[in-house]
Amino acid sequence: MAVPTETIIIPSAYTMNKLHKGEYCKLYYFTNWGLAEDESSLPSLDNDALTLMKSENSTHSFIALSSAKAKALLVKDDNLYWEEVGQANFHMINVMHQCEWANTHVQMHIDLWLTIETHEWCHNTSPFNKATLLTYQAHVRRLWHRTIGLLASFDLTILNLSLLTKTRDKLVHNASMAQIALMQQVHPLPLSNIYFHLQLHSPPNFPVVIYLA
Repeated sequence: MAVPTETIIIPSAYTMNKLHKGEYCKLYYFTNWGLAEDESSLPSLDNDALTLMKSENSTHSFIALSSAKAKALLVKDDNLYWEEVGQANFHMINVMHQCEWANTHVQMHIDLWLTIETHEWCHNTSPFNKATLLTYQAHVRRLWHRTIGLLASFDLTILNLSLLTKTRDKLVHNASMAQIALMQQVHPLPLSNIYFHLQLHSPPNFPVVIYLA
C-alpha cells in the first residue's frame, strides 16, 4: 500500500479504547479541534502508564496517562458550536464502524443526532434551546450506555419531550441563580430589587425565572 496523501484521522488512545469497549464518549474528542490537539501532542512511550490526578473533591488518585491527556483538553457537549457537533458526529460514526459496533446501535446514534439537528429549537434564537438539545443528547447517550443489556434499556431515537423541557428549565434556573449571585457580589439587593434589575438588564430572549425556597 502506498503512502497516503490525505491526513489519516486517528482519535486518541483514550477515545479509541472507550469505543472499542462500547462505552460513552464526549463529542469534543471527535471534533476537528479535538482530533488536531491530540495529533499535535507528543506521543507517550506508554499511554497505559499511571499519573497522579486531583479530582473535584480534592482527592488524589492514579489514572491512565491517556485518560489524563484527554480530560485536559475536554470541552463539554453543551459548550460546542453546532458546526463542531456535526464534525464530531461524522467522525464518531466512522470510528463506531471501525470498532465493529452493532449496526442497530450505530443507526440509533445517527437517528438521535438527526432528530436533534432538525428539532425546531435548533433554529431558535434562544441560547438555552440549543444548549438544552446538546445537554439532552449527552445525558441520554450516557444513560443508554449504562442500561445496555438491562430491562431499563431504551431506544435513543424516541425523543422524551418531558425530559427535554425539564432539562431546559434546569438550565434557565441555573443561569438565573448565577446572575443573581453575581449581582449580590457587586451590590447586595433585596430579592424584589434583584428581580427588577434582571428584567431591566437581561439580554433579549433571556427568560428571567426566580425560584423561591
